[in-house]
Amino acid sequence: MEFTGRFSNVYVVLGELQATSVSPRKISTLDQFVGCINEIVQSQVTAINESFERSRIFRYHQHNIPCFNLLRGFVSNEALDMILGEVHRLNDPEFEYSMCGCQVRKSCGLPCACILSAYLFSGEYILLESIDIFWRTLDVSWSKPLEDEDI
Repeated sequence: MEFTGRFSNVYVVLGELQATSVSPRKISTLDQFVGCINEIVQSQVTAINESFERSRIFRYHQHNIPCFNLLRGFVSNEALDMILGEVHRLNDPEFEYSMCGCQVRKSCGLPCACILSAYLFSGEYILLESIDIFWRTLDVSWSKPLEDEDI
């Protein structure tokens, strides 16, 4: 039995298919299977690019904090929401700087509450360089392969 024969009569029923414009259908060859996966990936890339475009265009009222001036339009709105959550932590009467934990900084590469307090109290803007590149890359493009692939 050849390899492609194992994929005959496979039905693609993935949760992703219902969330995208791709509909479940009968797949009888490996080429059709790969084509279906390609449609799913393309649909996801389109949705991600739409989200990035919204981050470039839309300015949300809750993000109108002066320290965000250098970030708006250059950082995803999701990242700004996470930073805003850290700003709200500063207003919590039970918040202690020594107990910050810096989880947002360590796990997401975003300024945590104890770092944000310095920006807020000094009146300085949060620098774009203090945000991890993941949140600043508002574009999904096919990357070129690395020269040295021995990583």
